[in-house]
Amino acid sequence: MDESRRADLEWIADNIEKVAQALRGVPDANGLPASDIIRQKIAIELSKIEEIPAEVRTQAGWNMLLYLYEADSFGEKCITKQLCSVSGAPPTTALRHIQSLVEEGLIYRATSEIDQRISLYSIAPKAVELVERWAKRRSEALTRVLTGSSNK
Repeated sequence: MDESRRADLEWIADNIEKVAQALRGVPDANGLPASDIIRQKIAIELSKIEEIPAEVRTQAGWNMLLYLYEADSFGEKCITKQLCSVSGAPPTTALRHIQSLVEEGLIYRATSEIDQRISLYSIAPKAVELVERWAKRRSEALTRVLTGSSNK
């Protein structure tokens, strides 16, 4: 990440921290302090921004990767229609995201042996590692919120 982008993110985090401090003690609907919820969400989003390539930072790309990650855990592959559906984006936009993910080497495309018209997609090892690193950071952020630790 370039220095300008990092500086912008740090500025955003500092200012959101000020908002979180102002909300300290104000509970959300589940009884957790709003400031903790805000800090957790910031940590999650910042970890996504720092760890994830631009192609996946969109909600559509991220949704597809998570879906393929889950399918992979069952040894399954997905067809184009499934990925377009889970992306939450219009079909043409989803197809562009699929192409970007393939080009970045985050997902693999193969042709079905049964029907040559069908493309099958699976998650690449580097994307599995990416999702698992993000999940670990998200878990750590949640643990800090729930234990009251303020370590960043």
